[in-house]
Amino acid sequence: MAASRTPPNIFDVARLAGVSKSTVSRVLNGSDRVSEASRQAVLRAMEELGFRPNSAARRLAGSADRRIGLLLPFFGSMFSSFYVYEIIRGVGQVVSERDTELLLHFQHEDRNGDDLRRRLTANGALGGWVIADEMVDDALLEEVREAGIPFVLLNRESSVPWSSWATVDNRGAAVAAVEHLVSLGHTRIATLTGPLHQPPARERLEGFREAMAARGLQVPDSWVARCDFQRQLAAEETVRMLRESPRPTAIFAASDLMAAGAYEAASSLGLRIPEDLSVVGFDDDCIAAQLLPRLTTVRQPLQDAARAATSWLLDHLEDRNGQPLRVRLPAFLVERESCAPPRLGDVGKGI
Repeated sequence: MAASRTPPNIFDVARLAGVSKSTVSRVLNGSDRVSEASRQAVLRAMEELGFRPNSAARRLAGSADRRIGLLLPFFGSMFSSFYVYEIIRGVGQVVSERDTELLLHFQHEDRNGDDLRRRLTANGALGGWVIADEMVDDALLEEVREAGIPFVLLNRESSVPWSSWATVDNRGAAVAAVEHLVSLGHTRIATLTGPLHQPPARERLEGFREAMAARGLQVPDSWVARCDFQRQLAAEETVRMLRESPRPTAIFAASDLMAAGAYEAASSLGLRIPEDLSVVGFDDDCIAAQLLPRLTTVRQPLQDAARAATSWLLDHLEDRNGQPLRVRLPAFLVERESCAPPRLGDVGKGI
């Protein structure tokens, strides 16, 4: 006995007509926001496939595009994370204004990759995704694209054709941070980095190295400390570096949380900031203004990037934006009281 043929659905219609599911949705619901050419293409595809919409199909067609997903990395301190807070706030503002539902999905790095693949490529549940998780590599993004699921990347870029992204100029901001320290007279500058498999952390280190090389300044390997955005690890690594001879007179921390760890390390060794050690952070987290002295840091416009990414995705789902989004927003230095010129005689000393 021959296997029964699966009835066609709205995704089949969209694929054959060469339009988005949103366009099929509007044709099914009698919307006037469809060009006549697109309407005729959908009707021809429906006839060719033998598609017969029922009330459930109409509800599905009209509802999925009013729901989008936000994919975020899961980690222990995520609910107190400035990064997560700023992204959720930016995305949330747009979906609230646009009367759209938002589904949050947190992906643990230890979870099976097949689970993530199934979720991102599932048709029908969501209109599209805002992806703010570096675990989604280009190979998986290509699968998402081939499945016809719209997506936009947040705080990273991609070489996948027609991929869209909104990110922050992490490299340029790191260059500005180092140049600020050099302008004060520092030549021995160390850095505390995040996990280098994450694009923002990697780009900040690249910017640090670029700025140091441009000034002809050497960076010993021991002065590049991977601390994975962890305060305690940053404190331990800073103590280690400050005990070297010669020691660094300034530190560029790739997050404000790690900068706070550098403060703790300096205090434990009897060093004062900025008299004995200058520190620059990154994020302009709320902790930056609470530290004493207040932290000079890079303010990154994560909310703006999140709003731009979400607005583009919703516009794309409504067929009002046919071009990919490629936005790299500038970050800027907020000067406070954690930096000063190095004291004569301190440059060559260890603790």
